[in-house]
Amino acid sequence: MSLQPGSSSGSPLEGAGRKSNKIGRVTEESRKMREENMIRMRKTEPQNILLRKRINISGLNHQLMEALPEIIERVCAEYPDHRLEVNEHFRRLTVGEEVPVDEVLKKGILPHLVGFLSRDDAPQLQREALWIVSNFNFASGTSQQITAIVELGVVPPLVNLLSSTDEDTREEVVFWNIVRDSANNRDLVLNHGALMPILGHLQPQSKLSMLRLASWCLSLLLRGEPPVSLEQIKPALPVLQRLVHMTDEEILTDTCWALAYFSVGETERSQAILDLGICPRLLELLQHPSDTITLTVLLFFGNIVTYNNGPQTRFLIDIQLLRRLRRVLMREYNKSIFREACWTISNIASGHRDQFQVVIDANIIDSVVKVVHNAGFEVKIEAAWVICNITFGGYTDHIRYLAAHGCIEALCELLTYSDLAIVRVCLLALDSILGVGESDRNDRGNSFAKRVEQCGGLDNIEMLQTHDNNEISKTATLILVSYFAEAEMDE
Repeated sequence: MSLQPGSSSGSPLEGAGRKSNKIGRVTEESRKMREENMIRMRKTEPQNILLRKRINISGLNHQLMEALPEIIERVCAEYPDHRLEVNEHFRRLTVGEEVPVDEVLKKGILPHLVGFLSRDDAPQLQREALWIVSNFNFASGTSQQITAIVELGVVPPLVNLLSSTDEDTREEVVFWNIVRDSANNRDLVLNHGALMPILGHLQPQSKLSMLRLASWCLSLLLRGEPPVSLEQIKPALPVLQRLVHMTDEEILTDTCWALAYFSVGETERSQAILDLGICPRLLELLQHPSDTITLTVLLFFGNIVTYNNGPQTRFLIDIQLLRRLRRVLMREYNKSIFREACWTISNIASGHRDQFQVVIDANIIDSVVKVVHNAGFEVKIEAAWVICNITFGGYTDHIRYLAAHGCIEALCELLTYSDLAIVRVCLLALDSILGVGESDRNDRGNSFAKRVEQCGGLDNIEMLQTHDNNEISKTATLILVSYFAEAEMDE
């Protein structure tokens, strides 16, 4: 294909209400929204990992409240002969799904249990206390409750128990609710040295249950904003390099989440992962039957092209990421997966002009157009950005290619939506396309303008003349005057 510069030649909107021919896609606001979406996607934690180990006995909360005075009296009196018995009794009363954390905190029993966590000389007592404290940490939901538990000094002994010589004790350590509550708590756990013992549990000889639990904990330690410093988490890289080649779905899911969290931020973070040589494996995982694994891998690649639109994006292009994304868009529809795939493609299409060509060469535009026509609105928006980014910065032949593959009709469809930003960019993209059509005008007129009219786009643009948003109404009016004046006169 011979490419000629000047994608917006002949456009009357150049310099008229448009600040730039290329509208920036990736802003600090969109990056922040992306990071929040990543956290929101994972609100539902794999609670069954630990719930499997607990006996669900319902209806015992009232018994717990009735028994607390006696329990507290016996524990606070520090009767050595009764501590284990008390712990065992208390454990049986705290296995329900709705543990009354506030009430227990007010009664003052947890400080004693936290103290028992350091009793290496009494392993059974220590294990019972760990079971109870872990259950309270697991059950607590509010930040206020978690803060109260943290202020009791629970983190240091929990981290120490990660290195216990007793395997069952190591598996019982639970601090996920503390870590996920805030970046400060996450950093507190890391600063007390949790990373290295967790990595120590992620060795090939570890049993499957421990690998699953430790990979989950590792992903949580890498989560949150601001990201953990690269130097602090570098030791995790070779472990992630090994885990990504495992076949267990739970381990793969948590490993891919860890990589997605790791890749947020500065170029050095992404490069550290790319240097591991795991991208071929991640490309394979885009075809994994698990939607969650596919999504998390897409999040990883999306982070690379969002934060580092340069040599790293070029590297992903060279290893045929776009062709893999095309295959993703050909699978059964999944809102989150399709949205993330289109996000990644649109950011590749927001780079240098040679990147527009590789998007076209990947034969992915037809799939993008289908997404615009058939997907939900949030996904349509991401697909539309693929088209718009190429029209804003592409050569005229790039725009002709888009027009030949149904992009005019796709953009016109989106003019009926209430989202002001997408209506505006679709109008500007249509202006670019119509400008090329005007430069190609022959005795039959502007063929692109005729297609806008045939698909109902002209009616949509006419309605936008009276839009409440001044920029939209002005742009619609200028398009009508520039490309459809003859049609108006004929009427």
